Amino acid sequence: LDCSHLLPGVEFVLASPPSPRTMAAAAAGSSGPLHSGWIMKQGHIVRNWKNRFFVLQLANVGVTKCYHLHYYKEQQNYEDTPPTGAVNLHNATLNPSTDAPSGMYGFSVTNSKGRVYPLRVGSAPEREAWVNAIREAMAADVLPNVSVSEPSTRPEPSAPAATAAASSSTFMARRKSPAFVREIGGPSHPSSVVPGRRPSVKVFHLNTSVQVTDFDLLKVVGKGAFGKVFLVKKRDGADSEALYAMKVLDKTVIAQKGQVTHTKSERDILHEIRHPFIVCLHYAFQTERKLYMVTDYYPGGNLFAHVQRARRTGGFEEGRAKFYSAELCLALDFLHQNNIVYRDLKLENILMDVDGNIVLTDFGLSKDNVGDITANELQTFCGTVEYMAPELV
Repeated sequence: LDCSHLLPGVEFVLASPPSPRTMAAAAAGSSGPLHSGWIMKQGHIVRNWKNRFFVLQLANVGVTKCYHLHYYKEQQNYEDTPPTGAVNLHNATLNPSTDAPSGMYGFSVTNSKGRVYPLRVGSAPEREAWVNAIREAMAADVLPNVSVSEPSTRPEPSAPAATAAASSSTFMARRKSPAFVREIGGPSHPSSVVPGRRPSVKVFHLNTSVQVTDFDLLKVVGKGAFGKVFLVKKRDGADSEALYAMKVLDKTVIAQKGQVTHTKSERDILHEIRHPFIVCLHYAFQTERKLYMVTDYYPGGNLFAHVQRARRTGGFEEGRAKFYSAELCLALDFLHQNNIVYRDLKLENILMDVDGNIVLTDFGLSKDNVGDITANELQTFCGTVEYMAPELV
């Protein structure tokens, strides 16, 4: 299959069977490096070249793992230092040879979003070693295209004011079980299954042809400036009868209000991340006039409504406030570890699931790939005025 006309100058590498070393690392969940060394990397904003220490290793992506190229400013004690940035190799493309000045040997990696990372090393053997290691990692991609849901019974809903540590650890353990490992179009988790309906053992396949007629529209659960949110039920397939929230956006309105970039960013971020306290995207598709994003349905409403209701009786108890704060901190910390800045934190964007746990939603103003961005380039004035610091308004 010749794909050279799609991206001239880029070699499309067919994935070969992973080596025993790579398969063993993936099976064991090892975080040890597959390869490491110094590489010259070109900046994304300022197109200068900087020497960075690169480490090719498995990294957590929500409840799954896949290979990343992490890079650091220093080699010493890099294991204890957050990386300056990372290249996710899931669905990435490798160009094993690119132009470089005399004495340098170039190659590049293009991630799933189309961002190109130009790289250079000082010798041909170095380049060959890196290219071979990256090919191994790409061939052993451990993000599953097929996952299996195990039989499970939904636990009794926990009280929101329950002890934070016990409730959170139980919830985290349940969300990290194999039943929750999923891709876009994968299985729903118990909070999005019709109450009283026990999930059965099913094999879930990545769905690339879903359309709006695959869902029954039950009711409108929200309205915004760009569209509506519907409660929907899946008609058939592996997740038949599952309840979801379908966000329907009008393309014309999005274009008129200059929100195309924000909408695409939200879809891309939710496509790549999985975390128990962040909204889970299952399907994303479009028609000529509309954009559709289908996520889990969270019946508990938003935290703003709960705060307003609690004010009548003296507000949240301290334990309940700590519980929500702890889960929110875990969600934000996960985003920061993955070079994502949220930028629109407010009570209305924090939903409640059926078990009383919070879920962060609405990533329209979020910024990803911030590893290569300076502080000055993150000074965009955005967010909700009512929640901004007075000195910024």
